[in-house]
This record gives sequence, C-alpha cells and structure tokens, in this order.
Amino acid sequence: MNPKKINITLKEILLTIGSKIKEERERQGYILEDMDALCDIDPSAFSKIERGVYDNMTLKTLIRISIALKLKSFDVFGFEFSLEQFIED
Repeated sequence: MNPKKINITLKEILLTIGSKIKEERERQGYILEDMDALCDIDPSAFSKIERGVYDNMTLKTLIRISIALKLKSFDVFGFEFSLEQFIED
C-alpha cells in the first residue's frame, strides 16, 4: 500500500464532497454564517470543509451537514472513486 497515493485519493474525495456541499449550500441560498446556526459548525471550518482542506472531518460532522442541508447520502457520496490501486496482490 502506498501511503502517498492514499493521501492524494483522500484529498480528491474530500474536495469532491466539499464541492457538493458548497454547491448545495449556495443553491439553497445559505451563506457560510448560516451554517453555524444550522449545524453548529464555525463558518471558517465550514469553508475549509467546502474547499476540501479540513483534514479532521468526522462522519458526525458530515451527518450534521447532511441533516442541515436536507441531503441524502447519495447527494454527498454520489460519485465513484476507485480503491483498487491500493489493493496489493
């Protein structure tokens, strides 16, 4: 397993999730400051999540965002990514 490849893939996944969250937040007309009241996430932290640079995002945080924005799991994870490159023969 190549840790460097894993980190690159994780960054790509976080960026994709963050972009989907930002798109939905903006579609619903919310600004970053609204998210603090909706899901108790500081606007600066929420901005990092949207940019895919918040390395400490937990599943609990993702669930709070999904509930606040009324997202289904597919709305957040509705993209494909391959983990085959990390499986050693």
